[in-house]
Amino acid sequence: MGIPQTIKNIGVLFFARGINIAGSVLIMAVVARYLSVEMYGKYSLVTDVVLMMIPLLKFGFSQILVREIASDKAKAAKDVFTVMLLRAVILLGGSLLAAAIMKGMTIDGDIKYALYLAIISEVLLAFMTLNTDVVIGFERMHYVTVLLTVNRTLMLAATIAVVYFDWGFYSLFISAIFVNLVSVTFGMWLMFRNYVLPRASLDRMRIKFFLKESYIVAIAAFLMEVSFRMDSLFLAMEGYDEVALFGVPLKVISRLMMITVVITEGTLPAISRLAALSRGELIIFLERTFKYINIILLPICVMFTMFPGEIIGPLFGKKFLASAPSMQLLIWVLLFSSIVMFLCNVLIAVKKQGLTVFVILPGIFINMAADFMLIPHWGHAGASFGKVVSFAVMSLIAYFLVAREIGAFHIGASVLKQVFCTMLFAVAVWLTRDISEVFSLVSGGVFYGVSLFAAGALSFKELNGKL
Repeated sequence: MGIPQTIKNIGVLFFARGINIAGSVLIMAVVARYLSVEMYGKYSLVTDVVLMMIPLLKFGFSQILVREIASDKAKAAKDVFTVMLLRAVILLGGSLLAAAIMKGMTIDGDIKYALYLAIISEVLLAFMTLNTDVVIGFERMHYVTVLLTVNRTLMLAATIAVVYFDWGFYSLFISAIFVNLVSVTFGMWLMFRNYVLPRASLDRMRIKFFLKESYIVAIAAFLMEVSFRMDSLFLAMEGYDEVALFGVPLKVISRLMMITVVITEGTLPAISRLAALSRGELIIFLERTFKYINIILLPICVMFTMFPGEIIGPLFGKKFLASAPSMQLLIWVLLFSSIVMFLCNVLIAVKKQGLTVFVILPGIFINMAADFMLIPHWGHAGASFGKVVSFAVMSLIAYFLVAREIGAFHIGASVLKQVFCTMLFAVAVWLTRDISEVFSLVSGGVFYGVSLFAAGALSFKELNGKL
């Protein structure tokens, strides 16, 4: 399966993740309007801390399972059971250890109990991702749409109920536990009924294989989450208001990163096959995928840079308009982090996942240094600037490591065309902004699409897989 099948996979996943993005942003907006700025800062800190821990508990099995199912579906039943068993043991043991550590720490009462609840919720969600991993491995992406639609719809309804009946801060996390429990049950039923019924088998070789292949992915994923969310810990020293003003744009960007998750999920099966069959075809495939990432994300970054207040105000309320400078900076993290995620997935596909650590560690050190120097003077805006720099450096390191492992893939001329077309998009939106926001974005989008084909950045033959 080549470009056409991969584009079909990505298209289905875009629809699924689009529902996830829309639902998540609506949930964030409801929560932000319900809580005060200080309490939203606590909410952001709790979710950031838990999301930093979860990659270690999930242990990096997702990418390896997708890769293995895509490469050899005959082993799927045994591999799914192995991963389910390992994930259950690690999640249970890790969660109990984390709870024991937090119990002995001196933490704000609101935050400590919210952390316990959030861990339970995310552990359940980790089991739901096992279901999506399986269907992605089988390249039946439409089931992802079903799973995510059910989860987001229930989560939005539960959040609205908490706000309407004013059940309080903790109820936001309790409702998420029940929603994720229902989602896991539904997802398991779908997986067992339609794709694979796990076959119980304590195959020591496969257990050892998954642990060996996954542990470095887990470390890399943990470091990526740390690099993405560590600023909240530094900002908490300046006050929860600063955490909130940083957290609003960061959470919007993290939801938009679902776009990249779609691309990496949709391309991982094809990359895994091409890595074993033809490095030449793999390089062509990577060049095109890299181009599609930029084509999709560049206008989004420009739009958020131009109109941060128009996005934050209607969604989260005027009390969060002070976070506009952070939004203008952090939106570019979306582009750079997407490049990092995609290229790290390429390293995983060619079984060089150990190199992903060397991509992320320099970014963490740069981010920490920037936080120490900039946050005392510029608060959330300083943290945002440091994060953009750190992810830009990581994207460069990732590119050079991938080029070293599989051969250089040429992106310079293509990127220049995309940047030129994005500049035309920005001009079109700016000139028509006073007519209406909808007309401005639609006309700018049409102009952008036409300019991509006119400049040769896209072609119908390429999309049909004929080049």
